[in-house]
Amino acid sequence: MSNPNPNPNIYIVVDQESEEDSEETEESEEDSEEEEQEESIPVMESPRVSGKDGEKGVEGRICSSLGESGENSQGKEWNRGDIDGLFCPICLEAWTTIGDHHVCCLPCGHIFGFSCICKWLQQRGTTRKCPQCNRKCTLKDVRKLFASWVVAIDGESQQIIRSLKAKCISLEKKSADLSNKDAEWRKREVEWKKREAVLQQELHQLKEKTNFLEQLLDVQSGKSGRAPSMGGYQVQSLGHSPGSEFNGQGPFILQAAAWSCSWDLNNSHQIYAGLQNGSLLVFDLRQTARPMESVNGLTSNPVHTIHSLHNSIAPSRVTAILSASSVGICQWSFGGSEERPFLLSETGYQGVCISLSYCPISDNIIASYRPRIDFPNEMASSQPLLTPLIGRGVQGSHVHLKRAGSNSYQKLGVTCANVNDIRLPRSTIMNIENHGCLFASGDELTGELVLQELPSFTVVQRLKLPKHPIHDVKYAQAFNGGLLGCLSEDILQLFRNRDLK
Repeated sequence: MSNPNPNPNIYIVVDQESEEDSEETEESEEDSEEEEQEESIPVMESPRVSGKDGEKGVEGRICSSLGESGENSQGKEWNRGDIDGLFCPICLEAWTTIGDHHVCCLPCGHIFGFSCICKWLQQRGTTRKCPQCNRKCTLKDVRKLFASWVVAIDGESQQIIRSLKAKCISLEKKSADLSNKDAEWRKREVEWKKREAVLQQELHQLKEKTNFLEQLLDVQSGKSGRAPSMGGYQVQSLGHSPGSEFNGQGPFILQAAAWSCSWDLNNSHQIYAGLQNGSLLVFDLRQTARPMESVNGLTSNPVHTIHSLHNSIAPSRVTAILSASSVGICQWSFGGSEERPFLLSETGYQGVCISLSYCPISDNIIASYRPRIDFPNEMASSQPLLTPLIGRGVQGSHVHLKRAGSNSYQKLGVTCANVNDIRLPRSTIMNIENHGCLFASGDELTGELVLQELPSFTVVQRLKLPKHPIHDVKYAQAFNGGLLGCLSEDILQLFRNRDLK
């Protein structure tokens, strides 16, 4: 037997009649079933059921309505799933909630239009059955339904919907994760760009420092090498002016080996060279064929140090030069009537002059001396020794002078110092803010770089150096204060002002 309730639509029955009458009627109908089958009761034709077709026509229409697919009055194809719960299965027209075609149902649960099912039962006479399940029923069993549409849930559709919802949730989660990752990568990109900018700035600063260090070196090394382009001469001194440009003019023709050199502080085109024979040459970079001037010294001792003096005291057309040799400090003047050099008598007899320092800002001058010793042919040798001598520490002195006029100097103090007995070490004067003037020199006994305050020569700091001996010391104003450079053997060590306590 087929399912008594194949219709998936559920309705709420508001008006119910007493079931007792229907039960009695069913019993009476069962007793007279055979008689009713033989009799034929005429039934009026329903406007919804074709009279020409008769019973077969109605059954055919009902059968077609129960089929899986069919064709409507407009010739369009339809299937049962599309019309279940929407049309009366007898007339295939939509039922209503009022009027003759009111939606109603039989005890078996099948739903029809009221007028259609009543006429159907009247036409069947005594063999009144449900058009769909053939269960016996009567006109009294017809119940009108008063309810709104209730749509049955499609399990397969619900499963698809749930699957699609799960996919949507998953995609939303993935989209949120991708958004978070994108935001994180953008944040990292911003940080990387900031880091790149910092590195670019550091690179620029390092390049500036490199350029500055290239300009800073003014080394007179006791461990000199030979340069093939210099014609085999030994390099004794190297000077560079940060504010000048030098495009490789030369080489300059010298009558003797050069022991020192210096730029002119008042004329960027001029340089000075101190020779081994005690003379001094003046060169113009715009004319390198020959020196502009060549002046013989007071002695034939090599000129190991040259400093150009600032012309704030001397007349603007006169250029003054300080040089140092073993006999002492000598001043040279160019551009004036008096051009012969003269020794500075303010230093007195201290021994052999081995170093000279000058600060153009404060006009402070420090000359270093060692005791005179017997060294055969010390100053008369025309060629330097191939093997550099290290020497040993001896007791020497530092003499502090200050320029008082164009040709006059004032002696401010003298102090003892540990100096080398053979080599010619270098020293420098630093003008540091909040520290005044400091004098930097090497201690030959301890191997330290000693900083002394001027004019008292009070030791303010001792700097440890990785190697000994000290060949050269230079100071330059730069980078929010200045840099102190110390050359010892093959190591150049730099100190900043904040390293100086």
